[in-house]
Amino acid sequence: MVAVRRDTSCARSRWKACPRKIVPVRIMQAAYLMSNWDGPIAAAGKNGKLPTILPKDLVLPMVSPRDLGSVAADLLKADPRPHPVHVEGPERYCPQDMADVLTEATGDTSAAGSSLDPHGWSRS
Repeated sequence: MVAVRRDTSCARSRWKACPRKIVPVRIMQAAYLMSNWDGPIAAAGKNGKLPTILPKDLVLPMVSPRDLGSVAADLLKADPRPHPVHVEGPERYCPQDMADVLTEATGDTSAAGSSLDPHGWSRS
């Protein structure tokens, strides 16, 4: 289940200011993309640490690119009125959740929370 919330951000005011509206437009305001974890997960596979610049307990709305595309397609087919839309997945996650899933999937406890730098920066 993907949550869709209408949003009244500056995108709406910019759209209204456009002189001609001949092309259907949908403005998607996506949450943090789940695919943003692809690189860090690959790095964790090499060095056992899940790199992130996010605090380990920062809970974020996330969505997969596939779900985002699905919502976009449904909006283009269903609603002719232009409106910005916020899209996020059914649950929110934090970097610690990602580290926990990685640990569970691999059995390697080195990717657990202790390997997450609270700000993701090297201390050297």
